[in-house]
Amino acid sequence: MKHLLILFTLTYLLTSCRKNELNPAKPATNLPSGRSVLIYSSRFPGLQDTPGTFEVTNYDQNGLPVQARTSTYYSMYVASGTYTSTIKLTYDDQLRIKKTVQTHDQFAYASCCPGSVTFNPKRQLVSEYEYQGNTQNVAHELAYWLDEEKAEKKVLGETFRSFTPNGQLMQEKIDGRVRYEAIYDNNEQVVSETLFRDNTPAVVRQWENTYDGNQRLASRKIKGTDIFENNTYDSQGRLLRRVTNLYSLTPFPAPSIGKLIDYGFTKSTARWEMDFMFFGGQFLSGTPAVQTYEYVGGETRVTQLLYNTDVKIAGAAEPGFDFTQIPQEKLRSVQQTKWRFNHWKKMTHEEVEYLYQSDKLAPEQRAFYELQATIYDYDNAGNVVSQSGYTISDGDKKRGELLRSTARYKTF
Repeated sequence: MKHLLILFTLTYLLTSCRKNELNPAKPATNLPSGRSVLIYSSRFPGLQDTPGTFEVTNYDQNGLPVQARTSTYYSMYVASGTYTSTIKLTYDDQLRIKKTVQTHDQFAYASCCPGSVTFNPKRQLVSEYEYQGNTQNVAHELAYWLDEEKAEKKVLGETFRSFTPNGQLMQEKIDGRVRYEAIYDNNEQVVSETLFRDNTPAVVRQWENTYDGNQRLASRKIKGTDIFENNTYDSQGRLLRRVTNLYSLTPFPAPSIGKLIDYGFTKSTARWEMDFMFFGGQFLSGTPAVQTYEYVGGETRVTQLLYNTDVKIAGAAEPGFDFTQIPQEKLRSVQQTKWRFNHWKKMTHEEVEYLYQSDKLAPEQRAFYELQATIYDYDNAGNVVSQSGYTISDGDKKRGELLRSTARYKTF
């Protein structure tokens, strides 16, 4: 059963739950201008390691995509092979996905449970969505199997979310159980976050925030710890420098390419990192990081240096601390990451490079790549339409190309 639940994440873009269907979508008559809908993806989400294709095959009288074909190769959880399906699409009056009905062409049997059917051509996977106001934030999801031949319906899950007026996630409840809650101050900065297990608070993180005279976040720290963040701004109120030892693998989440719904609003990565850094009843600090910001035309350039050490650096939490003065013998590595953002404030480049790795590190402790770069391209409407990149190995310095992903959108 656990494997079946994991397998269901392949359709999470199309999922969530409830006992009764949501209200049907209104027909689109006056289509909003500037809205885009997905018509092709070479990275249509399945399980993380099994991307597939999505391609619209039919449009309605308004030019809206109403049917698409998918093809995905699976190597785990079901018998290995390529599985295809048809998806019928319905939109609300703001061109947001309101309902999808997916029907697979082949039977797929769960590898965990002999005889258990995961995909069934006689059964439809139906997913329905409601949103927060005019935003893209999904406030309510419903997903269920529908077997019209047997007149059977099986609810697979239900998700409710609440947000602040500015779109900050306040609570997520899945299948009647609270999974996450957050409280914000008057400046929309989080002051308390709670992760739940079995409806019981499991991890609680509280923040102490301080502001400058213009109500900009000057600093914050996790209550009861030495984990901090200090910010410096220019005369225009733009962030110039950030120093923090908050654990974070992904300070800037990568753009979402080729998905019907972008789940960035769920803060899933940040919540995972919050859970990961809570160990032994306390929060662990991460590698000290220094981020510097530049503003060139409509582009924002961020450079981060991670100073990986075996010992705590005295004074690191003080504003203006000069990390370049740390003796090299105290460093395990120095990692540099460069991000570039376009005028839509969306990432166009991410480049990770190791400027220094100690000779004392064992081979298995060294980074596999000396450099890794990812590039994102956008159409004129601001949709990310391709993702590519390359790596340079730490050992033989060979260059390897990352798998390229593409997507196309229709803009109204």
